[in-house]
Amino acid sequence: MKAKDSILIRWWILAALILLGFVSLIPTGVLEKINNADITKVSFLIFGIFFYYSAKIGTYLWKINSKLKLSKHEVEVYRHKTETGWFAADALFILGFFGTVVGISYGTEGFKEFTDSAKVVTTMGTGIGTALYTTIAGLVSGLLLKWQLFMLCHYLDGLETECKCMEKK
Repeated sequence: MKAKDSILIRWWILAALILLGFVSLIPTGVLEKINNADITKVSFLIFGIFFYYSAKIGTYLWKINSKLKLSKHEVEVYRHKTETGWFAADALFILGFFGTVVGISYGTEGFKEFTDSAKVVTTMGTGIGTALYTTIAGLVSGLLLKWQLFMLCHYLDGLETECKCMEKK
């Protein structure tokens, strides 16, 4: 197996495990719990952004892998394309924390009308659920996206070094 193929295979294995993990949330009822608890639905925005950029990374790796040789300029173009992915990974963290703030704010709304203790507990529970699920979604998705981007950038580093060595010959 060529080193060029191994990066694509490693990404496919990682992507398959991520997809398997996400799909396993459906029969276990976790995805439904997230849907019911997250009043903002930010968790699903996070999942959408994550899967979109994961697919883009896979596409980049597929295109890179299908070429026999890449020029230094092509490597730089792909490196530049990863910058939006790094931004998206950071945005996933921020969206997760945004959901946390909104959830905690929503949870503390019940204290304004302390006449009905059951309503206070329900509102607080919903707010805390939103806070926790969006935080977890943002952290896990951001980390997994950064892992994929690191794999791609590390591979591009190797290609860039290879291009520099060829220029010196």
